[in-house]
Amino acid sequence: MARGGKQFKLYHHNVKSQTPTPRASRQKKVEHNCYASSKDGSASVSTTFVTMAEPPANKAPFQTGAHPTVDAEPTIVYDPAYLEHLVEVDEDTPRRKRTASDDPMKMWLPYRDQYLQEFINMDGCGDRPTESHVAQLLRSRLFPATVINPKTAATFRLLKTFELLSYESKVSAFQFSNTLSRLTDNTGLFTPKDRYLALLLMIRQWRHIKMLKRAARGHEKNGIATTKAGQCAVECPACPHPKKNMPANWRDVPINQKFKHALHIGIDANFQMKRKDVSSEALDPGLGDGFAYFVETAPYKEHLANHKTEVEPKSNCSRHDAMNLANSKSCHGLAATGIGTIECSRHDMKRPCSVGDLQVGERNMDYLFYHSVIYSDLECYVVSYDIACQWSVNLCECMFNLDHEFFMLNDSIQVRFFVPKFHLPAHILACRTTFSFNYGLGVGRTDGEAPERGWAEINPLASSTKEMGPGSRRDALDSHFGDYNWRKVTNMGRTFLCKFKAASTDTIDHVTAHHQLNTSLPTDLFIKWTAEVEAWERDPSQPNPLVSIVQTPTQAAVRRKLAESEALNAGTAAETSLDERVSPSVLIACGLEIEVDQRALQVEACKIWVHSQDRQWTKLQLRANVLQRKITTWFGLQQVYIPGVLNLQRAKEHAAAAQRTTLLSYTRSLWLPSQIGSKLPFGLDLADIEWQLRVAQAYEALDSLWRLLQIQAHLWAFKDRFI
Repeated sequence: MARGGKQFKLYHHNVKSQTPTPRASRQKKVEHNCYASSKDGSASVSTTFVTMAEPPANKAPFQTGAHPTVDAEPTIVYDPAYLEHLVEVDEDTPRRKRTASDDPMKMWLPYRDQYLQEFINMDGCGDRPTESHVAQLLRSRLFPATVINPKTAATFRLLKTFELLSYESKVSAFQFSNTLSRLTDNTGLFTPKDRYLALLLMIRQWRHIKMLKRAARGHEKNGIATTKAGQCAVECPACPHPKKNMPANWRDVPINQKFKHALHIGIDANFQMKRKDVSSEALDPGLGDGFAYFVETAPYKEHLANHKTEVEPKSNCSRHDAMNLANSKSCHGLAATGIGTIECSRHDMKRPCSVGDLQVGERNMDYLFYHSVIYSDLECYVVSYDIACQWSVNLCECMFNLDHEFFMLNDSIQVRFFVPKFHLPAHILACRTTFSFNYGLGVGRTDGEAPERGWAEINPLASSTKEMGPGSRRDALDSHFGDYNWRKVTNMGRTFLCKFKAASTDTIDHVTAHHQLNTSLPTDLFIKWTAEVEAWERDPSQPNPLVSIVQTPTQAAVRRKLAESEALNAGTAAETSLDERVSPSVLIACGLEIEVDQRALQVEACKIWVHSQDRQWTKLQLRANVLQRKITTWFGLQQVYIPGVLNLQRAKEHAAAAQRTTLLSYTRSLWLPSQIGSKLPFGLDLADIEWQLRVAQAYEALDSLWRLLQIQAHLWAFKDRFI
């Protein structure tokens, strides 16, 4: 490869002359702006940033395509025609030095279309290539760090390697740059020049151009300028899309079949993805604002400013952090306390224009939900959110405030709300039936936990993205969300095949079990219950047959009831309290608690044997001492209400002494009313209190036994199937 009688060679990685000499007098050199060489022919090249120069005088040039030696890195093979575009530049050509006011990213933005066009040209799909320096570099698969007098470039292979490596391992650009530096020289004697800032710029620009190319924006006139919100996102191909993967008459299907064309949406927030209050939109704007998964910045910030003073209503369900702590989460020094997202909950893919930064709690989810579905033409939606029971109450009002003509306000649109299965047990009993996927019609075995699986993929980025500026962070997360969606698309065939095979074999088992259950029920009850369930599924305003109508007492509820009754009788003739500190209900309840402690200690005592360690004996003895003090205190209070119980205690002690046995703390009789029987007279109100608490205790024991048997049955089935 020669021009003007001179031979040139591209060296990859680190090539240095053994004895570098000072620069000589005026001499011409051949370069392409991003390259530099010394006048004596020696060259110093970093690992990833390629330098073109004359080969060293004391070394024979490599042959293109030749096999490298053991100590040499393989050379990069370029099109020989590229050298015909090299420009001869006099070394004294003045160069403009970079100043502190320069912003390389803003200087690069006007050249985006040229970069995108060159990427299209390289695939043979564009117009005739231009002859600019940037175009020549790009056609040589070199990505320049700047568009004006570039001196540094990165190979496409390097940028693609980092891109895929960051998607798979979540490695940061800083770690990658240090790795390349150590690959060049791991001794620390000849550390390459720091190109970290240039690498950051090139990586961000590379990802942005590749996103535009994959979205076919290069084939549109003014493609970048006319890009619509969310147009560069990778959409879920398995979700319903009218005129793409749905029948032409999908609107005419019966109501009981509309679930086939429903869009499943999952909503969640991630408070690990914080961002520190560094930089600003003016200093670090996004390259593609609203092009992919994040919503457009300016309208979103305006919405946040207009609703800054709103206070999230307290939850009337359980104490969910998303609701009750929305106004108290620490945000000191943070520009964003996390991110919220709207996802396809069936196929676990991010939706276009569905991600946004959070400022204190999850008060911004209404805006994200609105922009995620605003362009949808569907008529049936299944929405899952861990606080759906609270969020759905005021949703219509919030949507009306955003858009008076929002399509979901139409009565013909069917929207159903559910709580993801993992989060559901934390809700009250009414929510566990009304918002359960297990009882929903047409939702299959959806669990609604897709956003949580997505967070597990993206959370390793939190340590690096929290230090970024607003635009850099959005661009980086957009790229990772796009890759996450793309991997879902490429694996969708294998995933669906596995699920189809599993469903085909499991269908028989489920149908058989359902038939056995139906045949075991009385015919009249089966017909009645089926009619009630079908009526509720058609009209959720009907009584929910899945809600338990049997109210089983609990010890806490009984104690509350007894305390309220004692409060009503206080100061009247019906009052039965004989001690200002301990009422009858408190006395009996304490006795039952001590009884439970006795059983627990007895179980632990049975585990102790002659060869047990001293620390085990000590632990048991300390627990016995505590229990004995509780019993002594309780006996003192008991004598106030049942004076004759002291005689029963002494009789028990004398009998033990006669038999030469020791009364242990966990074997002592507490002489509750049920144990006294007819031995002593006592107030019947004490026996009634014990009866109520015993009944509640029995129901709680049955409930615990039922749950443990369920877990045991599941574990046995799991072991039989997989172990």
